[in-house]
Amino acid sequence: MRIVVNDVGFVLAPGESADGMKQEIDAAVRAGGGFVAFTVADGSRVNVLVSPMSHVVISVEPHDVEPDEPPVAIFPRGDFFDHELL
Repeated sequence: MRIVVNDVGFVLAPGESADGMKQEIDAAVRAGGGFVAFTVADGSRVNVLVSPMSHVVISVEPHDVEPDEPPVAIFPRGDFFDHELL
């Protein structure tokens, strides 16, 4: 399962629940914003700030994540940090 928050993606650890994630995200949005915590495939805990302006996608894919499979975070091409500052 993957979650993408504002164009930054993460491969979630086995055992993370899509329904649980949706409930936590919904609660954070209804509260005007809040942190949502989850565990990624390498066992790290991640906290993301979700607000009514956040764009969140949760995808459940028929793909088993191998313990040594990099990368955990997926950054899209053309990310803000790829641009040169003038």
